[in-house]
Amino acid sequence: MIALDFESPEPLYQQIYRSIRDDIVTRNLPAGAKLIAIRRLADDLHVARNTVETAYLQLAAEGYVASRPGSGYIVEDLDFDSLGTPGSAAKRAKERIERAMQSQERFRDEPFNRHDKLAYDFTYGDRPVGSFPSQIWKSLTDEALFTANNKAACYGDGLGEPDLRRQIAQRVHVSRGVNCSAEQVVIQPGTQVALGNLLTLFDPARDAVAMEEPGYDGVSTVLRNRGFRRIPIPVRPLDGKKAGSQVFFDALEASGASLAFCTPSNQFPTGMTMPLSSRIRMLDWAKRTGAFIIEDDYCREFRYETRPIPSLQSLDENDRVIYMGTLSKVLSPALRMSYIVLPPELLERWRTVFANYYCPVPWLSQETLRLFMEKGHWDRYTRKTVTEYRKRRNALMAAIERELDGRVDVLGGQAGLHLLMRTRDERGQDELVEAAKTQGVRVYKTEKYWMGQPHSMEDYVLVGFSSIKTELIDEGIRRLARAWF
Repeated sequence: MIALDFESPEPLYQQIYRSIRDDIVTRNLPAGAKLIAIRRLADDLHVARNTVETAYLQLAAEGYVASRPGSGYIVEDLDFDSLGTPGSAAKRAKERIERAMQSQERFRDEPFNRHDKLAYDFTYGDRPVGSFPSQIWKSLTDEALFTANNKAACYGDGLGEPDLRRQIAQRVHVSRGVNCSAEQVVIQPGTQVALGNLLTLFDPARDAVAMEEPGYDGVSTVLRNRGFRRIPIPVRPLDGKKAGSQVFFDALEASGASLAFCTPSNQFPTGMTMPLSSRIRMLDWAKRTGAFIIEDDYCREFRYETRPIPSLQSLDENDRVIYMGTLSKVLSPALRMSYIVLPPELLERWRTVFANYYCPVPWLSQETLRLFMEKGHWDRYTRKTVTEYRKRRNALMAAIERELDGRVDVLGGQAGLHLLMRTRDERGQDELVEAAKTQGVRVYKTEKYWMGQPHSMEDYVLVGFSSIKTELIDEGIRRLARAWF
């Protein structure tokens, strides 16, 4: 039975979603059960139909249910037993963190290169010019310096400033369901440096790394430079004979990898979301093999049709997930600030390996960010940024439908800051990129996201909307249509 609290600040659709989700997890709603029809449930609960529909869409987005034509929403067959006993990870984490602290005491003695400017640049990753909250940041920097006391005279904690780590731990728990303490948060100067440091805890001669194919080339480069064997794991079926998830897990099981890098909430660059059933299977793989999963939650804030999906780490009861987050997509890529959340076992290794290292992010940047979060600026700025990107994404999708409808295929666009697009006449990406330039439009090749050649997406280009002005999108896509057709 769903009981709604109409006085609660929690939205009604979220209460409905949470109630049904809990029934599925506890098996009160078994696999194959059909959810109550939207119209009937809305009438029973005395709420609007779109309130119930929003809850159902979120359940479907996270993989708890599937929409079947003519049958409505059906509960998926999910193996929750393989995740372990709820709450057990928290107890083990506390014990291991205490041991790690004791161990520490013993050791105390790009995105893209653009050479020519084009009027309509559909790049990915950069923030819009003028979007950084300069005045607020300047004021908080002054405050940090004024109240510095002895902090500015010391090297500080090697993992990062404790007060900032507490702010991050609280936020990722509330927004992403990440289960961690501040002691598990490590401040780092960007994803690539963080990954490079993380790899120090492993042995390239013994530990292979499974990586999504296609996947983020910045990560692939770090793995190659550190001497780790990279094993491509296809996220899309290559021959159409198997389902995409089966192809993925067949390759993962055969990989023998000790690490797996993934972007489950918004796979880069395809924009796919890993369904709940696959998340459970991946956690089970890590539990059985003793491997660790690196979850890069790089674009977690930006979902345009459903609310953000809980992290893979939030499901992990066996301490196998390393959670990575960045501040680049919301605030600024130029600040070079990111963080990782380490499982207790790896935290102990980290404290040993980096016992004599200082935090690579300057104290002043950390303290200013802490004040930015503590005073509520981060939450307000994030909401504003998400709203702006939603408008820009909607403008892009509308322009594509209006100018290119029926002549292109689009992949992604429901989340993140880009989509992939190809023409239906099977022209290659080189031809498409060069043709776009003749009309003053820049779109981007995707070949660098693949380790294997040839591959099934050689005709896709990347179209981003992270920095182009909203008012330029219509004309940009109009020119793209002229260039291609």
